[in-house]
Amino acid sequence: MVPDDLRALEEGAQGSEKKPLATATARSVSSESSTTPLPTLALTNTQRSAINPNKKGLPVIQLPANPILVGEGYFAGSIYSTRTSGIVEERTHPYVTHIKSLAREWPRLKYLADFVEAGTIPKRSAGLSQPDLAARRARVKVAAIDFSDALDMKHRLCESDAELSAELARPARNRLFVVEDLSSVMIERLGDALSIDPTFFRAHIEDHTWYNIQDEWVEMPELESQTAGRKYVTLKYMQPRFFEDEHQTGKAREAAGGWNVLRRLDCEGQVKSGKNAWWEDSTHQVGLLRRKISIWSSETEDGWTGVILVDPTLREGNPLWNGYGRLDIPPTPKEAASRPSLGTTTLPQPSLFHQLVSRILGLGEEEKQKLALEPEHIVSHAYPFVFAAILITLQYTFTGLFQIEWQLDSERARQLETLGTALDSLHKWQRRLPFYVGWVRDAVTALEGKYALWQDMSSTLSPFTTVKPGEPLLQRANGPQAGLMSPASWQRGLHRDFISLLARLQALQLRADKIMKMAVAIISVEESKKAVVESRNMGRITYLAFIFVPMSFVASFLSMNEEISERSLMVYCVFFAVAIPLGLLAAVLAAYWNSIMEWWEKRQARRAPERIKNVRGFARGNGLGKKSNTGKAKKG
Repeated sequence: MVPDDLRALEEGAQGSEKKPLATATARSVSSESSTTPLPTLALTNTQRSAINPNKKGLPVIQLPANPILVGEGYFAGSIYSTRTSGIVEERTHPYVTHIKSLAREWPRLKYLADFVEAGTIPKRSAGLSQPDLAARRARVKVAAIDFSDALDMKHRLCESDAELSAELARPARNRLFVVEDLSSVMIERLGDALSIDPTFFRAHIEDHTWYNIQDEWVEMPELESQTAGRKYVTLKYMQPRFFEDEHQTGKAREAAGGWNVLRRLDCEGQVKSGKNAWWEDSTHQVGLLRRKISIWSSETEDGWTGVILVDPTLREGNPLWNGYGRLDIPPTPKEAASRPSLGTTTLPQPSLFHQLVSRILGLGEEEKQKLALEPEHIVSHAYPFVFAAILITLQYTFTGLFQIEWQLDSERARQLETLGTALDSLHKWQRRLPFYVGWVRDAVTALEGKYALWQDMSSTLSPFTTVKPGEPLLQRANGPQAGLMSPASWQRGLHRDFISLLARLQALQLRADKIMKMAVAIISVEESKKAVVESRNMGRITYLAFIFVPMSFVASFLSMNEEISERSLMVYCVFFAVAIPLGLLAAVLAAYWNSIMEWWEKRQARRAPERIKNVRGFARGNGLGKKSNTGKAKKG
């Protein structure tokens, strides 16, 4: 790799040379390739230095330029640079041409065009070889489900450009495409054949929660009115995964780097899970994998078409608590006998792609009849996977907050160093919770816009965006505006579930704030205790001063005599004979000074009534004397 390409990698920008979109003759990639990490390049060990933003540690730190682990906070964008596209616009790539034509009026679509040209995240492409990029661009994994006859669903797996193109050209009244990961071929073919809004793909490719001022991958916030009538919904969530040690976590990061979309692991703020007791340290780690599911659908007179974008599944580690499982009620023995068996249930960790496809193909007769009346109902089976992951995340968050609260309540753990560690972990949870709340709130807004759940559109604000702190969201959902809900049962159920999750997240936010206040109060108390101990130490230093003051006085007094060489032994005897008793007396006074002062105060308190009585008697005597003298003077 030339230095310019390495520089482009370090700055998070594309190289000057653009890679052409893979054509239909490009080699196909098997389904295993989407989950197998690509080989790490030798240049991934290249490092560059930067100033350490933290107070602790070295002033200068080394930042690895690893294309597999792009997306970290130190990657800088180049949104203001004028880069020309090296790709030749061909008639076989009409969708990419359409995206570029919209990039001037919708600037964020330019990053989608860069993604399609590169075949992966643009800031990652500069560090990958041409064979790797060609494989990424040609990657295809699409499950096409034809349910024109809901009682007889047809399923085809497309793993090449030719198979996908042939499936899109096949007529079908009602069909659903389940897509794993994204690639140049899949975006071009699906977007052009189904006339999909480019922002649908743009919202799915990155996972950032904040942006630098030069990042071209920035995603702008939207108004609630922009979601009205939109044909897609993008759901963001976290999926907790358990790892045995840091090495397994690193392998998981490498595996996620093999995906075209950017999905990263957050391993900050670990909870404790010791071998003998949970509060002991261990090598276990829990990584929060950022995930997205995007759902697009369009209904016309000719039929219904839908697309569901899902992320690949990590093989490293295990789902936290072995996952949530299904949300519906387990079947009875009689119901299980008539239930179709799914082969994927025997897999140790089936991917989300296979789970969703198997869930749809294994629908019961009653559910299939619903699809005949309302084809849109088929996408409702993707939401339980999101709900399950969010519920596990909520429980994991509660566990983390509870451990911090227990640590603050523990007498043994109430040391300033331990409290500082707990406070750092609490800060991480406080930073995460607003993201979780925002993601669920965005899902509520998107559902309201797509399915017109609020018929009264006179107000552009959803009632859930104006909730006061501490106000229960479910109570607000059952308020005066709740009667405006659309009668569609399954959309209303999804809306209610998201509102329930939002209420639980708000409760966790309030709990985190209360724990923070408690932590600050405990730290203040511990600081006060430390100040008391330090004052006692200063008192001991005062005792030493009491001891040496008499000796210094005697030494100064005796130093006024003749020279030291002319002094006799008697002088030193006198010094110690005077200094030692005075020093002992001073030490005794210093040691028992508090007792002496208490005795003196008690003595003064006991003598106070007698002194008051004497004073009153003296005053009364003087008063009588004055009266008698005055009377005698009047008589005289």
